[in-house]
Amino acid sequence: LARVMLHDCMDARGTGASPKLVFASNGHAIALAAQDAAFRAHFEQADIIHADGQAAVFASRLTSSPIPERSATTDFIHDAAIKARENNLRFFLFGSTEAVNAACAEKLRESYPGLKIVGRRHGYFSEDQEAEIIEEINAAEADVVWVALGVPKEYEFCVRNREKIHAGWLVTA
Repeated sequence: LARVMLHDCMDARGTGASPKLVFASNGHAIALAAQDAAFRAHFEQADIIHADGQAAVFASRLTSSPIPERSATTDFIHDAAIKARENNLRFFLFGSTEAVNAACAEKLRESYPGLKIVGRRHGYFSEDQEAEIIEEINAAEADVVWVALGVPKEYEFCVRNREKIHAGWLVTA
């Protein structure tokens, strides 16, 4: 997945193309998609869906395209950080509380010296602040935007702003 991220982000740089939507699928998201048509419509907009939980792997076995293994976001971010550091990709961390967001940025910087975290922002905002947040993300020239607003808000944010955000990937965390 990290190689795909690198390729997609490098191809997207400077093109103005819409970012790829990379959504995590876990038991909560699967149940919500089954019960809520609006959420399901958002979920179906993803370019890539990865199995963030074992429930997604088990559920996939009922389809014609079973997923071989779990790929948790908490694991993937480490593989992504290694690729990003090696290839000068830029991360923007968006979501959670200010304290958790800051701690995440600090942990990534400590673990992966040289990793470019070009911006970060907590995930508490009002509707009228959204345009300002998008401007902040775009000004940072991020390649990968990690969006951690909780389910279903993070999926809705990504779909709603896909055409406005200039990045290679929007990833739900």
